Amino acid sequence: GKGLEEDHSTKGAALAKDFLSQNKIPKEISREVQWLVENHLLLSTFAFRHNHQSSQVLAELKKRGVEGAALKRLLIVTVIDIMAT
Repeated sequence: GKGLEEDHSTKGAALAKDFLSQNKIPKEISREVQWLVENHLLLSTFAFRHNHQSSQVLAELKKRGVEGAALKRLLIVTVIDIMAT
């Protein structure tokens, strides 16, 4: 979705949904990929613009579903995104 007029995270998630649906990817995987695309800026935003040691920041990330396996996957996507830009 990068380079399009709309918010690229939201547009990218919509593009991913369409692609995954057309290719008959299971819905559970499709939802996770969409979430990763839509939220790929969360960790870098929180890391560079917030106090990453704050319990409020950690609570906000958890509220957005960033914990456990989702945190690990989002971290990988974040690193790849940073390296690509």
